[in-house]
Amino acid sequence: MTIIMSEEHDHGFAADRVISEDEQGFVVSHGDHAHYFFKKDLTADQIKAAQDHLKENHQSQHVQPLAKTVESFSRDASDEEKIKYISQTYGVPLEAIRISNGFFVFGNPDQAYDPTHIHPYAVRKEHVRIPLQTGNPELDFLNELYTTALRDGVSPYSLQVENGSFVIPHGDHNHYIKVQTKGYEVALKNKIPTLQSSYQPGAFDEQTVLSKVDQLLADSRSLYKDQPIMQRRVELALGQFTENMKKLATNSTAGYLAALDLFDKQYIHVDQSVSPVETSPLDKKYQALVDKINTLDTDTYGLPKKDLLLHLQDAKLAQDNTELDAIEAKLQALQDFRDRTGVTTVEYIKYFYEHVSDGRLREELRNRVAKLTWELYQSQSFLKATDLNKLFPTIYQTKLEVEEALKEEPVSTKAGKTILDTEKVDSQTAKTAIYEFLKELYGDFMPEERVTHVKKEEVDALLAKAVQLLARVKEDGVKQSLAEEAANIKAAAEKENADFDEAKTQLEELLNRIATTIQREEKQAEQDPQTVIIYQKNFIMSCSLFTSTWKITKVQMQTLSVLMPYLINSQPKVVIKKVSSL
Repeated sequence: MTIIMSEEHDHGFAADRVISEDEQGFVVSHGDHAHYFFKKDLTADQIKAAQDHLKENHQSQHVQPLAKTVESFSRDASDEEKIKYISQTYGVPLEAIRISNGFFVFGNPDQAYDPTHIHPYAVRKEHVRIPLQTGNPELDFLNELYTTALRDGVSPYSLQVENGSFVIPHGDHNHYIKVQTKGYEVALKNKIPTLQSSYQPGAFDEQTVLSKVDQLLADSRSLYKDQPIMQRRVELALGQFTENMKKLATNSTAGYLAALDLFDKQYIHVDQSVSPVETSPLDKKYQALVDKINTLDTDTYGLPKKDLLLHLQDAKLAQDNTELDAIEAKLQALQDFRDRTGVTTVEYIKYFYEHVSDGRLREELRNRVAKLTWELYQSQSFLKATDLNKLFPTIYQTKLEVEEALKEEPVSTKAGKTILDTEKVDSQTAKTAIYEFLKELYGDFMPEERVTHVKKEEVDALLAKAVQLLARVKEDGVKQSLAEEAANIKAAAEKENADFDEAKTQLEELLNRIATTIQREEKQAEQDPQTVIIYQKNFIMSCSLFTSTWKITKVQMQTLSVLMPYLINSQPKVVIKKVSSL
């Protein structure tokens, strides 16, 4: 079991998963590896909880043998020899390795040794064995392969070698351990090809297939007892077959047994009359896609492996090359998205932006494209956190539907407004913000998009209306600010490739604010004491006019007397209306 320091992965300390304790800290299990927590980084309560857990559970952690044939490829050794081997293999100084409650603990081999600040590895003593040396480079490498896998708790059947080092997968990154033997290239050359099984529909029973594998392993050990290299090649091929099957069963029992029977006749009970099966191009493509489904973590991206496999098997049985191509394209898109999430997301934003206003998109699809564009943009501009992994199926399916829609003849249908026209980023629409975002990356990639549905005449008419209304605004400061906005919009609208849609939206908002300003000023004018005085004087003059010039009735006189409360309450409009009715 491999252990690394907790701070490197930010895993929380859990007392109920503590394996062991030494003077400096605790070893805590975490999946297929463990983390080491220094006591100096823990609270007194955490330390007590961990110690209580160890007392209650009496965890001695006896390691069970990980392979039946462990003695066939490795040997045990003294602690001193194991420490020397660790130093040589991991490239760490001898003084950096110590023993702690059944573990060898040493610095992270990917970092320079620093005794004041280490990121510890820890490997159980029982797991550190010395690979057997036979003098045959190929067999010595295979022995080292198995020994490394045993020590680091990984499968020997999926362990890769890059640039002379074993690649140890660990979460979202890898660790590298230098290969000590020289037989990697010859072992790769003589490796039995991956066992392929031609798909047959039907039920699957894992135990039946595993029993067949065990039988073939036993036969190979008997038949090749004097040829350990050949036996190891067979064992490696069957091990890889078993591992792949357990990860994801891609065939029926009958299909797997047929493949094992053929493997037996080719490499164990060799039958010279059996010719290698000629694999058709469709079968090769199918197997390659099976391998890709196995390799990619599709479930994390909302694409369950079992669903993909069923789809693939249906296409295989139907001999449907077109559907196989479609599955291949989806898996490739997923791999691109996984490998370059940020870059690929921006490419999707650009594609959707370029086509969101296309008249060939039905309204539901257009709104979905707009919503996705907005959501993806927010994620890439750090406006909103988004789980892009789970969004991948929707992104990919939407892009397929857009591609299908674009196969139709172009139309001049005016596209309606979407969320990109209504949502705002600072003072501009989301559509403009996204364009500017993409322009920074791709240049003025789509200037024609800036001219869409609004004509310049409409913008000019709105500008004229704005000027007309501005003349009614009384407050100089407010009037100047609104006039400057109108001038800026006008200047933008007169540029080449101007966005008249955006200009219209901005002018409609400006007109609304101008109208609101005018209404506010008129209401304030009604409440102005000076205005009330003017209305009162007019009222007195009106009354004098009525009394001196005309004979007024008793009813009219009563009406005039009723007007005084309105003057007192500063409601001159009511006075004028009632006086006018006399």
